[in-house]
Amino acid sequence: GLVGVVFLLVDFIQSPLHYRCPAVKLDDHKSKFYLLAEDRVENDTEFLQSFREKSHDHWGWSYDDYKKEMFDWKATRFAELKDGDLIYESASGIGMNLIMTLEILSEVHNVTNIVVYGNEYVPESVASANRLMDHGILPAGGRKGKICQGDSEHLTHVPSNAFDLVYSGYITPLQDPLEYHLDDDDLWEKYESLCKGEDSYQRARIKQMKEMQEDWYAQWVSEMIRIAKPGVPVIVEQVSPSVCTQADDWGGVDKDFWYRAVATYGWKIDPTSIEMEDDTSGNQDGRYHVFMRKSGPIEEYTNDDDE
Repeated sequence: GLVGVVFLLVDFIQSPLHYRCPAVKLDDHKSKFYLLAEDRVENDTEFLQSFREKSHDHWGWSYDDYKKEMFDWKATRFAELKDGDLIYESASGIGMNLIMTLEILSEVHNVTNIVVYGNEYVPESVASANRLMDHGILPAGGRKGKICQGDSEHLTHVPSNAFDLVYSGYITPLQDPLEYHLDDDDLWEKYESLCKGEDSYQRARIKQMKEMQEDWYAQWVSEMIRIAKPGVPVIVEQVSPSVCTQADDWGGVDKDFWYRAVATYGWKIDPTSIEMEDDTSGNQDGRYHVFMRKSGPIEEYTNDDDE
């Protein structure tokens, strides 16, 4: 309708970087390990009035409490951003992490004119993020560039070398990489038992599971690196350790992965820039944050799709 057309025009005028959102068909298998029940926004007005105090499903904290826990990390690791910069969050949910990041930048560094972009696999979350940002939830001066429905493994619609910082607040791990297809409780027990195994078959399965999970993370991060400008930060927050390291989390990758991945996957990352910091929020034991820097000098973005 007319309102939708107006919002599209406003987005186009305000956004310094233009690209089209893709048409995405949900994969039923993939949807099983995305948290589809996360933060449904039933009423925008009520949400805008209460989101700072209410508990958020994917954090287990209120917005204000989680912001306190993430404050020092974001104030330090996002510090080089300046007015007019473009940032991108892969798997941005309904936009809470982007809002938090802009608030902290404004409060600590007086940076207020940041343009935010992102993608989210769950269509309901994308719709909520766009509505909330259109209704003014971003801090004063913050601008929405484009929030698309998209698969973080395949951001082919997003131009390369485009953003001044690229990050993900959480990479959702493969929750059943070996495809046992069991109920949650039985699945936990199956993987826990496998991790304790010592025979050659069990060790082979553990190795297979580790490689599948690492390939999954690598695909996400490879796309994040591609769309970042050379020389700028690429950040992953709340990384889950591997299931054999931390059995009560969803499973993920251990800290040694990041150093190996630069060579294994051909990442354009300066290996000396990789730094990790343990998460202190208490969200899940063993989680950590990763800071890296894309190799090469900073340059303007390239978009082969503009032709």
